Amino acid sequence: EIEPKPGANHCVALALVAQGEFSSAARHLEAMATTRVPVSTDRENEWRMTEARRIDLLAQAANAWLLAERSESAHALFSSILSRPDVNGEARGELLIDRARALAVLDDMRGAIADLDSAIVLLGYRADILTFRAGARRSLGLFSDALADADRALKMAPNDADALFERGNARYDMGDREGAREDWMRAVEVAPGTLTADAAARNRHASEGRPMPSGLELSTPQELLDQAPALDALDAAQQPSQALTDPVP
Repeated sequence: EIEPKPGANHCVALALVAQGEFSSAARHLEAMATTRVPVSTDRENEWRMTEARRIDLLAQAANAWLLAERSESAHALFSSILSRPDVNGEARGELLIDRARALAVLDDMRGAIADLDSAIVLLGYRADILTFRAGARRSLGLFSDALADADRALKMAPNDADALFERGNARYDMGDREGAREDWMRAVEVAPGTLTADAAARNRHASEGRPMPSGLELSTPQELLDQAPALDALDAAQQPSQALTDPVP
């Protein structure tokens, strides 16, 4: 049972995430969001479960479900949050991106693209959104659209490894083998040691018909969901801007 101590309970949830106990963290965060919290008479330790905090906790829970590979649960929770009339503006845009990741894992790429299109309306063109949409479009065989998105992303962020990786993939699919290899090589250079760099190295070696380096296998298109975005969303909860300013344990 969740005790009415928001700051302490939130630290417990983040600790569960750090330990890889993502399902437990998701359940903990959902329980926090639905628990009635009393207001302390001590102003210094006043706790208020505002609607903004409740929505933030639910969004964190949905990201935890993504990390737990419970994409259906994540999608359902994101959809529930987005159905609230008070979820609008930038917050709505970010939630649409999150739901798009859940849809991508569920292999609903058209749904993911629709959410990303809506997110762009609210947030404007951003390199991360364009890169995500490029991967989704490429998975549907929309190679020229994917290339256009990746090109636009790289104009905004020339050293973005994910955008370089996706442009390399789109170029390869469109027959530009040399351009693809250049992008993959650049992705490795700008983000050494990352999952994106490893995927780029796999694709480059495979495209050249060379034996894979030890530990590397032929890469399929980059996963549209890995742990990084969901972890980033949960890590952001520790920042003051997230309005979770309850006492820290």
